[in-house]
Amino acid sequence: MSFGGSGVRRFGSSLVLLALAAGCGPQADRFVTSNARAHVNMLAETIGSRPAGSDANRRAREYLVEQLEIAGLQVRVQETEARRPDLGLAGRVSNIIGIRQGQLTDAIAIVAHYDSVPDGPGAGDDAFGTAIAVEAARVLGATPMRHSLMVLLTDSEESGLLGAAGAMSDPAIRDRIAVYMNVEAVGSSGVPVLFETGPGNRWLTSVWARHAPFPRGTSFALEIYKRTPNDTDFSILKRAGIPGLNFGITGDSTAYHTDRDTAARLDDDSLTTGGENIVSIASALDARDLRRRTTQDATYFDIASAWALSYGPITALVIGILAVTLGILAWLRAASAAVRGAGLFRFAFTLIWILIGGAAVIAAMIGAMWLLRATREVYHPWYGQMGRAAAFMVAAGITAGWLVSRAGSLLPGRVHSERHPAAVWAAVLPFWIVMAAAAMWFAPGAAHLATVPLLAAGALFLAMPLHSGPAVRIASIIVLAIAASIWVRNAIDLLFYANALFGRLAMVAPVWAFAVIPSIAGLFVIPPFIAAVTAGSTGLGRPPIFTAFCAILLAVTGLAAYFGEAYSDDHPLRRFARYVQDDGTKTAMWEIGSNEPGLDVDLSPGFGWQPDSGAVQRALPVAPMPYPFRFTAAAQPSTTPASVDVYTTPLDAGASEMTVTVRPDDPSAFVTLMLPPGVKPVRSNLPGMISAANNRWRSTFVAPPADGVVWRLVLPAGAETRLGETGVVVQTAGGPGVAQAFSFANPEWLPRTRTAWSVRSLYIIPVGPMLPAPVPGIR
Repeated sequence: MSFGGSGVRRFGSSLVLLALAAGCGPQADRFVTSNARAHVNMLAETIGSRPAGSDANRRAREYLVEQLEIAGLQVRVQETEARRPDLGLAGRVSNIIGIRQGQLTDAIAIVAHYDSVPDGPGAGDDAFGTAIAVEAARVLGATPMRHSLMVLLTDSEESGLLGAAGAMSDPAIRDRIAVYMNVEAVGSSGVPVLFETGPGNRWLTSVWARHAPFPRGTSFALEIYKRTPNDTDFSILKRAGIPGLNFGITGDSTAYHTDRDTAARLDDDSLTTGGENIVSIASALDARDLRRRTTQDATYFDIASAWALSYGPITALVIGILAVTLGILAWLRAASAAVRGAGLFRFAFTLIWILIGGAAVIAAMIGAMWLLRATREVYHPWYGQMGRAAAFMVAAGITAGWLVSRAGSLLPGRVHSERHPAAVWAAVLPFWIVMAAAAMWFAPGAAHLATVPLLAAGALFLAMPLHSGPAVRIASIIVLAIAASIWVRNAIDLLFYANALFGRLAMVAPVWAFAVIPSIAGLFVIPPFIAAVTAGSTGLGRPPIFTAFCAILLAVTGLAAYFGEAYSDDHPLRRFARYVQDDGTKTAMWEIGSNEPGLDVDLSPGFGWQPDSGAVQRALPVAPMPYPFRFTAAAQPSTTPASVDVYTTPLDAGASEMTVTVRPDDPSAFVTLMLPPGVKPVRSNLPGMISAANNRWRSTFVAPPADGVVWRLVLPAGAETRLGETGVVVQTAGGPGVAQAFSFANPEWLPRTRTAWSVRSLYIIPVGPMLPAPVPGIR
C-alpha cells in the first residue's frame, strides 16, 4: 500500500508560487506556472485553432520546436503518413519529438497533442497538456537524469489519433519509450485526474501515489472511461504495450471542443498542479529501473488530493473477501440485536419501510429532474445550472425520505418500536455486501468504493457493543468519514461531468441518469450519517421544524433551478450545421441539428427551413446528422473547393487498376473515396474499410499534401462496369466558400448567443465515366 502527497509539500509549493508572484526569480528546478501560461496564450490566443494541415498548425509547430530547443532538447519533426487500418483512415502528420539524452537510452516520455478541433482555440484541449510538457521539459532538463527525457507532441489527435499512430510506426520513437505520461483535457479546471493507466500499472500507480504532490485519481474512472465514447493518444501507445499514466482535467467541461475553450478560461491552478505532478513523477521514475515492472493492475484512489493509496490485486482481493465476510458477520450481529430489541415482526417491517423510503427518495429525485424538463421550454434545462438542478434533486430526495419517515409515525402502534442503535446498520449492510461482491466481479477497478467502507463497518460493528447508542454513533462517524472521503467529491465531479457529456452527445439525456449518481453515493453516505445522528435516540426533536425546513429547502432550490438559464455564454448549447453540396444532382442543402428542438434561424435570408425527414437522395450516401432534432433548407451551390482526376488501366484476368487523385483547396480537409456497393479492392495503397451501413468500401485521408492525395487500387474482374458509381466526399471546416474556414468564419445568420456551433461543408463529387490512364509521352 502506497501513500503520496503531504500537507508539508503542498504548503511548500504555495510558498514558491507566492515568492514568484512577489517578483523573485524562478528556480531552475521548479515548474513555473507563468511560463506554461505563456505557452497556452501563444497557442490558443495568438495562433488560435490548429487543426492538422492548417497554417495555424504549422505556426504552432514552429513555436513549439523553438521552445523545446530553448529548453535544451534536441528536436526533430517526424513528417510521415500515418495510418489507422481499423478505421480506414490515413493522413499526413507532423509530430514533434524532443530528446534530452541521459545516461541511458530508455526514455521517460511526456506526451500531449498540439493540434485542436477547428471549432475552437483548444486552450484546454490540448494547449494545456502541451504547455505542461514544454515547461516540464525545461525543469527536468535543468538537472542531470539517468534516463533520457522525451517530449512527444503529436499532431492530428483530433482526426482519429493519427499522430500517435504515426509515432508508433517509428521504431526510433516506439522502442525508446520505457514509460510515458499523457496530459489531456476535457475541461478547463480542476486537478488533473489520473483516469487511465497502461498495462501492468501497479508499479506506476505506486510512484504516482507516493510522489505526486497533488494526487487526484481513482481506478473507478477507468471503468467509466472504457464504457464511454472517448479516446486519446494514450489508446494508441497503450496498444503498443508501453506502460503509462493518462491525466486529464475534467472540471468546467461545457467549453470542451467549442469556441469557449479559451486561454482566459483555463485555470492557472490546473497548470500548477498538473505541472508539479508531472515533474515530480518523472523525477521519481528516473530513480527507478524502468525495465523492472509488475504485470498486475492496481486499485488506486486519492483522498482530498492530499494523499493517495495504491495496492495490487491480491491486496484488493483480500480487502474484498474480508469486507464481505466481516460485513456478513456484522450484519448477522446487528440484525440479531435489532430482532432481540424490537421483535422479528417489527424488524421485518422496518426493513420493508426502509426499502419504501429508499424507493421514494430515488423516485423523488427522478421526478424533480422530470419536472424541470416538463415545465421548461428545453429538454436539458439543467445544462447551464447543474449545481442548482442537483440541489433541487437532492432536496426532493431528502424531503421524500423525511415524509416517508413521518408517515411511519401514523402506522398502528404494534409496528412501532424503540429505535434500536443497530437498526440502520441491520438494514443497510446487505446492500453494501451485494454491491461490494458485484463490483469485485464486474468492475474490479471500482470495487474499493464499496469494499473499503464495508470493511470499516464490518470491523467496527463486530467490535462495538451494539446495544450502546454512543458506541454505535462513534463507529458510524468513523465509517461516515471514510465513505464521504471516497464518495462525495467523486460523485459531485461525476455528476457535473455527466451533465456536460450528455450535453454534447447526440441524444436527449434520460432524467433518471442524473439520479443514479447521488443515489449510489447516498447509499454509502446517508446511512452512516443517520446512524450517527439517531442511534439509540427516540427520534428527532420537534419534527415539524424539520418538515418546514424541507418545504423551504425544496421551494428555494426548485425556484432557483426553474429560473436558472438552461444555456449561457459560458455554458452554451451545442449545435451543428452542415452544408452538403451534391455535384451529381447539382443541388445544395443546409442542415442543422441539436439535442434541443428549437429552430431560431428563420430570419436567415432565403432559407425555408423544414424538419429533416431523412429522405434526401444523393449521388453518394451521406449519413444523416445523428441528432434527435434536425432541419434542412435548400441552398445555392458554390464552387467545389477540390479537383478530382480518375484513370483506369486494364490488367490481366479482367482486373483493372484505378488511380484517383484529389487536390482540395483546404490543406486541413478530410477526403473520402467511396467505391460502389459490394466492390472491394484487391489491393490499395491507402487503408480502407467496408461501411456496415451501405456495404461500400471507403477510405479517408486527413490533411492531404499540396500535390493532393492519390489512391491506387487494384479492382477485381467485373468491377469496371460499376465504377461510375464511385465518388469522392471532401469535408472542410466552416461554411462554404472559405478555403481554411474556422468557427469565426461561420455564416453570419447562425445565432451565437448562448450557442456554440460546429460547422462543416461536405462536397459530394461523383467521378463519372472512367478515363483511360494517360500514355507516357503523349498529351
